[in-house]
Amino acid sequence: MPHHAAGGNTLTVDGVSATPVVVEDGDTVDLGDETLNVILGYALHALSFKKGGAYFANTGPLFKAFLLDAAEVNGLIKTTTLYRRLMGLDWRSLKKLGPSPTLMDAMTGGEAS
Repeated sequence: MPHHAAGGNTLTVDGVSATPVVVEDGDTVDLGDETLNVILGYALHALSFKKGGAYFANTGPLFKAFLLDAAEVNGLIKTTTLYRRLMGLDWRSLKKLGPSPTLMDAMTGGEAS
């Protein structure tokens, strides 16, 4: 992680100079237990697709945990429509039917009459 001084401030640039490529059976990737658990959870979710029904539905939280972890590593994922829809953040699912709240609603904690 290189650090470059710019004037009196510090600019931090995070990056990977060479992405590891797994080619041979003996090649490894250094992962922590938490990341490994999230990846294995996603694998279980993907495999449950074949069983379908309740199996697939019950592994939904494993898939969401994978998405959350991926979004923490790469913030651009959070900006995608697919991510927002899968996480229940799509604006259409958040839109409340009826009149929009007013400033008075926010100040009183209820709906204005």
